[in-house]
Amino acid sequence: MDTKDSKPVDVKAVSEKILSPFVEEGSVFNIEIQYYLEEKERGTGKFVIKNVHDDFDVTKECNKFNITLRIPTQKDAIIINNRQSKNTKGENELEIYRVFSEVEYFRFLLLVTSWTLESPCTEENINKLHPAFVKGIVTAIRNEIGMDGIV
Repeated sequence: MDTKDSKPVDVKAVSEKILSPFVEEGSVFNIEIQYYLEEKERGTGKFVIKNVHDDFDVTKECNKFNITLRIPTQKDAIIINNRQSKNTKGENELEIYRVFSEVEYFRFLLLVTSWTLESPCTEENINKLHPAFVKGIVTAIRNEIGMDGIV
């Protein structure tokens, strides 16, 4: 290995950046949503979304869009958890699932910065999304960052 032409690497600076406990301003992650419309009888259809629907056919041509979200900070976690504690009232499984779904949606609203859809990324447009896409988005967020910002 010839190191004569290589520039020296400041190992300390690299390791500090990698090991920093702080979420840097502008720290983001991206998710991709893949989907297609499955035609049904009488001209109706069903959106089939990857990682949401078990019957997603990887051989079919699909549409996709990307979403950019901020990495959650401690402040975000406090805001999300305050929302969660205000809404935690039920003790049965259905109520707990409903609260958890609402908290995941709220985390999406709080962290989203942009998307590649034609409409602008606004709360109004997010609220107009088909529920299947919201489920796909929150699932993709959970797959990417786990429960960060929620627990």
